[in-house]
Amino acid sequence: DEWREMADAGFRRFVASVRAYCMEVGGLEEQDVFMICKLAQQVVKQMERPTPDDSMDILKYVKVKRVPGGYISESKCYDGVVFSSDVVNRKMETDIDNCPLIVIQMPLTFDKYNVRTDLDNLRDQEQIYLDLKVEKISKDVMPESPKLFICQGVVSQLALERILKKGGLSVIIGVPEHILRAISRCTGSRVTPAVDSIVRKTLTPSKDNHVGGKAQRFYVSRVGYVGEEGYKALTVIEAAAGHKGKFSTVCLRGPTAKLAKPVLRWAIRLARHLQLESEL
Repeated sequence: DEWREMADAGFRRFVASVRAYCMEVGGLEEQDVFMICKLAQQVVKQMERPTPDDSMDILKYVKVKRVPGGYISESKCYDGVVFSSDVVNRKMETDIDNCPLIVIQMPLTFDKYNVRTDLDNLRDQEQIYLDLKVEKISKDVMPESPKLFICQGVVSQLALERILKKGGLSVIIGVPEHILRAISRCTGSRVTPAVDSIVRKTLTPSKDNHVGGKAQRFYVSRVGYVGEEGYKALTVIEAAAGHKGKFSTVCLRGPTAKLAKPVLRWAIRLARHLQLESEL
């Protein structure tokens, strides 16, 4: 009972602090205070304790994202990464359970400017080069052939044609490096510099050569309608077993989301501090 009273007292102190901060900011109602407290507690509860290699600042592993429209009560906390993006072609899959994936930094293109040859030979070389790269992605990525290819750079039109022809691979491009790092944390994938960095699969593959990872689920959630103001495509990468609690994303909705965002970030840090304090 004494421990329960101490926990209750700690939670009441947390709520009182958040309410005071909301009053200081202004423009936030009681329902905003409630949702900020609820979301902050959810984040802290689902995030694992920091390891010796991790930063003690929980906000390095939490992203708070404003999503247009809706109400603050529709805000949601994800164990994984959510970012603004969509697959590059509508024929590609946008919802895959237990999704193997690979994360690449460099563009998947052919450097035609440093090749001295006539146009016909250049086109043939480009086709052969990109065929080999697409084949490498589908056959050599370990531990499992990917169904999702996430790239910081661009993917050439010819490479996309080859990928679509082969089938079975969704592509997302233009993803910032900090998002790639977050995806790596919650899927076990490595942030691989380029397709050439993928080691050729052998009869006795080594775990040291594993660059791929897996999401519990990958899907694209679309908010609003295409062409209308406020439309947004959100890619969701849910953390896989063994990597849960490594990164969280909170999607804040409603007209007060802009005001609530800095308060929520502060509340998450406070909630983690109180959690660690109670465990001493």
